[in-house]
Amino acid sequence: MAAAAAGLRGQRKGKRLVKPEQAARRQLTPVQRLLVLDVWMRCGLSAGDFAPLVGLSKHTLYVWKRDFKRYGPSALTDKPRRARGPKGKLPVATERAILLLKDLNPDFGGLRISQELLRGQGLDASEDQVRRVLREAGYETQEVATRLVIDVQDSAWVLLDAPDAVATTFQGRNRDLLALIGGDPEVRIGIREVTGPVMRVALDPDQVVYDRDLGARATLVVPTSVELRFERLAERRVPVVPDLVTVPAMGFTVLRPLLVEPDSVTVRGGESQVESIRQVATHRVSLEDLQHAVMRDLPLMVPAGARGVEIDPPSVLVTVPVDSLVVRQTRLPVRPAGTAAARVRVQPDSVNVVVRGAAAAVQRQLDSVTWATVRVDAVPTGPQLTPVEVELTTGGFVSASPLPAEVTVRPEGS
Repeated sequence: MAAAAAGLRGQRKGKRLVKPEQAARRQLTPVQRLLVLDVWMRCGLSAGDFAPLVGLSKHTLYVWKRDFKRYGPSALTDKPRRARGPKGKLPVATERAILLLKDLNPDFGGLRISQELLRGQGLDASEDQVRRVLREAGYETQEVATRLVIDVQDSAWVLLDAPDAVATTFQGRNRDLLALIGGDPEVRIGIREVTGPVMRVALDPDQVVYDRDLGARATLVVPTSVELRFERLAERRVPVVPDLVTVPAMGFTVLRPLLVEPDSVTVRGGESQVESIRQVATHRVSLEDLQHAVMRDLPLMVPAGARGVEIDPPSVLVTVPVDSLVVRQTRLPVRPAGTAAARVRVQPDSVNVVVRGAAAAVQRQLDSVTWATVRVDAVPTGPQLTPVEVELTTGGFVSASPLPAEVTVRPEGS
């Protein structure tokens, strides 16, 4: 009885359950798999529509297509079962070889390492297995914001618009990726010749500049291309407007206009941008409690909205003249003026004049003014009060007030 039971246990009953695509793969020869793949690629049907017609899953078709593209016809052959370590892992020797290849060749990806293992050492590990080993050993991928630097070497054009940054995916050990993030990687593109107002430039991991001694490598740049916009170079000369807030100390005044050297500069950039610029201003500066002249080298600001514009020179020297406020008084004779001036007389014939303003300007006024005047265009019939005028000759930094403000004009002989 025991012997019979043992015999029954040694016999297989029924069929072993397998996935349909596994059964199909065993039943189809490599040549048949190649023909199935060829028919599917040429028939125009999707994988989901074609797979049921040949008893396969669409996943199987995708795997065949991927492997055939990578490895050629040999990918469709039945491969011997790989030697496995405990719990389905790769042998220790294979894992160590993977890590050694990666350490010696940081640029190698999973597929390249898999090929090198099989070619050079006869060790069999799929691309996915290689990636798993690398991931477990601390190799990761990290997307890093990367500054985009465009060097336009064509002097007839100027860059008007371009992205400031792109995203670069790096692969390497965690410690190297952390150091890489702080290293400010950048993508540098040199444009020797601009072919038109709009250019699309491809981006490649080889264009990424970073510390390659870290052991990490750039694997992908997103987007894979960028659109650059250019305009023909133009330039023009425009005036400079100093943007200063000046507050003099008590008893002092700021003289206007402020002195700017140079008082005009060249703006250079795209035609449409340069054409819209009428003047440029300095950075705003506040100066308070001023008691003497101040000089400042102030940077110039590109007008809001202008892109790709340069200013030459980029700064100007601004001088703020400051003088003390003074009040001076002098006595001036009063003379009649106008068509009837010769037929009238003035009483009193002199007045005091109070002059206020910046010290230097007041002194110049006192040195240049020798009389005050009253305007008489018709002989009055009797005594008539008429305003006294003092003509200023030194600009707006001085005021003059006659005392009295009016004098009496009488007909001559009255």
